[in-house]
Amino acid sequence: MKEIREIRELLKKADGKTYDVCYKLLSENEHNMLEVFQYACENHLELRKNELSDDRIVIENYFTEEEIATYIFIHGATVRGILGSAVKNCAYGIVDEKDFYKTLWQGVSALLITLKDKAFAFYYILNDRRIPYQHIGIPLYMDKETYAKKIEESKSIFNKINYIFEIGFRFKNEISSLVLRCIDEIENEELRVVALAHAFSLHTKEMSPSKDINDALLRRIDARLEDNLEDKVFDALKDILDEIEKEESDSGVKE
Repeated sequence: MKEIREIRELLKKADGKTYDVCYKLLSENEHNMLEVFQYACENHLELRKNELSDDRIVIENYFTEEEIATYIFIHGATVRGILGSAVKNCAYGIVDEKDFYKTLWQGVSALLITLKDKAFAFYYILNDRRIPYQHIGIPLYMDKETYAKKIEESKSIFNKINYIFEIGFRFKNEISSLVLRCIDEIENEELRVVALAHAFSLHTKEMSPSKDINDALLRRIDARLEDNLEDKVFDALKDILDEIEKEESDSGVKE
């Protein structure tokens, strides 16, 4: 395998498409693909921050855009499934976190055979928001019966959290600080989790547009499209969304 320093320099200075960089890395390290894959996944976000220097490394084209579109259509769901399975196996403690990338690459290698197949999977995984992998610990599990029981026990705290959301605080950090204070007062972990889940559900409802807003949006889109050609559709839609956001702000809609 090439020295890590060389691989780092290639990732940092590469002038080309990410999928072509992935192909080059694998083709030059066919006997150590796992190590290259893991290093790139763990460090690509940091290295991408660097602007290209004068001594950039021009990468040959190994894929066409049409090929990548075909790969996404044929293998995209498979790669997402392999990644999702590896993440969940580690999250639930089935696989040790230190073996995450090994497990992930084994899944890729088992289903995607050719070098180009693997390079596509490498690229697709590298651009997923679940990479770099972060160990977050094993989640708390409750069956439906237990969860329902905890909800019943949490009515008073639910009422308090509901009240916080109804007051109409202007900033999210104000709401968050009060909800956090409520949760900190709960000693039982399961009850804390249930209370936090309730707060999440309230926040989600606030973030979701109402039926009236959806209907207004559709009416405005229809009206605006009569005055805009197809190539101006996206600009028209953005204008409409900006208008609705301004109206919500002027009418005092909570964040």
